Amino acid sequence: MRKLCLIAVLLLALFSTVLAQDGQVYHGKIDDSTPSQDYSVTLKSGDAVLITTTTPDTSKLDTVLTLYDPEGKVISTNDDANVDTQDSQVAAVAAEDGTYKITVTRYDNSTDGDYQLDVKVGDESLLAYDVHMSGKEQTQDTEHFRFHYTVTGADVVKPPFLAAIERAFENAWHVEIDKLGWPKPPSDGVMGGGKDLYDVYVIDVVGSPDEALGITSPEGEVADNPNTPEVEQWAAASYIEIDNDFHNIDFLPGQDAVTVMRSTAIHEFHHAIQMGYDAQESHSWLAEATSTWMESVAAGKDQDATGYVETAYQYPELCFGTTQDSSIMYGEWPFMELLTDDFGADAVMNLWKQIVNYEGFDALDHYLKTVGTDVPHELARYRIKNLARDYKLAPEFKATVWLENTISGPGEWSHSSNIDGVQELGANYLAFAAAKGVYDIELSGDENKLEVFALGVAKDRIDSFALGRGGVIDTSAYQYTYLMVFNPTYDNDISDCSSVDYKLEITRSRGMPAAVDTTWNRQYFEPLKIQK
Repeated sequence: MRKLCLIAVLLLALFSTVLAQDGQVYHGKIDDSTPSQDYSVTLKSGDAVLITTTTPDTSKLDTVLTLYDPEGKVISTNDDANVDTQDSQVAAVAAEDGTYKITVTRYDNSTDGDYQLDVKVGDESLLAYDVHMSGKEQTQDTEHFRFHYTVTGADVVKPPFLAAIERAFENAWHVEIDKLGWPKPPSDGVMGGGKDLYDVYVIDVVGSPDEALGITSPEGEVADNPNTPEVEQWAAASYIEIDNDFHNIDFLPGQDAVTVMRSTAIHEFHHAIQMGYDAQESHSWLAEATSTWMESVAAGKDQDATGYVETAYQYPELCFGTTQDSSIMYGEWPFMELLTDDFGADAVMNLWKQIVNYEGFDALDHYLKTVGTDVPHELARYRIKNLARDYKLAPEFKATVWLENTISGPGEWSHSSNIDGVQELGANYLAFAAAKGVYDIELSGDENKLEVFALGVAKDRIDSFALGRGGVIDTSAYQYTYLMVFNPTYDNDISDCSSVDYKLEITRSRGMPAAVDTTWNRQYFEPLKIQK
């Protein structure tokens, strides 16, 4: 019986040698008795070949594809074609005439089932990504990128703007990889048109259903990114789509199509770098806050990051990382600046190294433990830093954090009536406008879940006081005093956030005032005002 199986495999391999040239489909099965199957395809130098396995819904097989050159050396191997499948895909451009071997096997011995093998041979256009263009696609290469574009239809790009896009992406590579030391994105091999360059498609993204300035899409899971010392499980190659003209956009003062395009290139290219760590990270705020922060670091005067801060400052009571308003996650980029201020220039990169093995807040928690702190402590610092506006780019923020209420004297106080309280890792800010003096502050009605901080704004600094459940403050030395009610609880489900209600009991006191916990720079502080 074993001889019959061996003959059948050999015959199938011979059959593929004869017919694969026209683009052939084969069917096979991988199990314990047949752990791998070999096929052959004859190629001429310069031929492009695209090889794909697909499995039916009833199959439990996790395929692995490998392509060998005529000398038996591995050209390409792939486990999962993208982050959403266990099917496989390899592509190559033949470097010489000859017979190339294709091997289909499985990821481990626990999977088996039927599969379909598709072998297509053609020119380099066979390897292009499925990005529709309104006119004939053309390509132009720079040192690190291949740009795909057209000169007709809705996706037309004018030569000067295309040249500006090319310069913007090469600058993004230079700053983010060469200067700042982030790892190169995983290679997609020859996918995208036959060269091992990062593919950028210049199309009418703004006019598409996505209505974005740029889109970065994972394509071709590599599992472990060879460009990093870490061992990744969910790294992926990717490609970028960027708008062809940046028209029909509401620019902020000082912006134009070129400046916004430059910051978009930096933003999207950093998504490509992130996918080299983990293309399946479920907490989108980690990706968007990091890429927007990178704009603030790498784009200089062209940065577009500060325009996002206002929305995040408007809703500090919402849980950190919230999906309730997707624009907020872009505006949380100052948290990444806080990490670099506290722990050094490599802090955000070190966070992404934790994302390789952990998800969402678990990754953040593991990173913060390496530097001797934890999530609630750093988020409380972030909420205080936001009130102080203690950031280099704060003059560009055009916003202060939302003032929830004003405390005018002793008594019972809370948030305003139009919200329910404070969500996970969120904060309320209340102005303390009572007469100068010593006061006792006590939290109640919150099931012991919240914490209160006092912030005193002097002429040359801002002092913060960690009061816990309550404490004594002396407001005499400060121009302005604020209370911040903070929720230190959190979990990884940022789509399901709940508010915690509270009361603040304010009384005159003769007790010993709390000691200053931290002092902040008040250079860019602006007094909070009730907003409508």
